[in-house]
Amino acid sequence: MLNELPPDADLSALNRLKRLEFLLDRQFSIGGIQFGLDGVVGLVPVVGDLVTGALGLYVISEARRIGVSRWTMARMYTNWGIDVTVGAMPIVGDLFDLAFKSNTKNVKLLIEELEKRAMKAHRKARPAVDGDTIEHAPLEKSVQQSTGKAPASAPNR
Repeated sequence: MLNELPPDADLSALNRLKRLEFLLDRQFSIGGIQFGLDGVVGLVPVVGDLVTGALGLYVISEARRIGVSRWTMARMYTNWGIDVTVGAMPIVGDLFDLAFKSNTKNVKLLIEELEKRAMKAHRKARPAVDGDTIEHAPLEKSVQQSTGKAPASAPNR
């Protein structure tokens, strides 16, 4: 799941969130169905939903502290909101908690964004290698159109 992370990534926070996600959403398995404390504690009316909702908010607040984008934050809040809203319904919400796993979704979103950030940084920092070509055709065309002549460095076409 973790390919490459940016050097400034808070690995201890990320590992803490991954452990919490596992505990809340995938700690136990019965009959091939994985579930965690979110599904178990959520069985306690009101208090269980408040506790698991607060832990879900903690995951989101840590992601914000790490520095995820607004778009990712919006997606994380959406996952959390769906989980809290539907999860609060008696019986239906308890079954929903077993399937939806908002904490798993949110930690995956966080990791995906960190990996994308690392790839961008890697591409930006990567030195040019022999054989890399830089295409200047649009610039050459615009010079030719504005002056009526091909640029001096460009071959005649």
